Amino acid sequence: VLVVDDSAPMRKLISRVLNETGIEMSIAEAANGKDALQNLEQRAAGLVLVDHNMPEMNGIEFLQQLRQRPALRATPVIMVTSDASSQRVAQARELGVV
Repeated sequence: VLVVDDSAPMRKLISRVLNETGIEMSIAEAANGKDALQNLEQRAAGLVLVDHNMPEMNGIEFLQQLRQRPALRATPVIMVTSDASSQRVAQARELGVV
């Protein structure tokens, strides 16, 4: 699992919650979409949890870049964000986000 959020405390919180599920998984972290893509190019993830509002590359920009890479385009993504505007939700869904 790759957790992508510019807030280190939020990344740690999400990672801790994932660990508490009791499911064995490897959890990596990235501070923005750009770092996340670099991470995924080195090591594929079975799931990405991504924030929307981040510097360097926001969640939508990350998704657009991810879907353009053949080796990564099928990677499942869940957007974890407080930005619930209908436009943002529609954009994310068009890019295959849960």
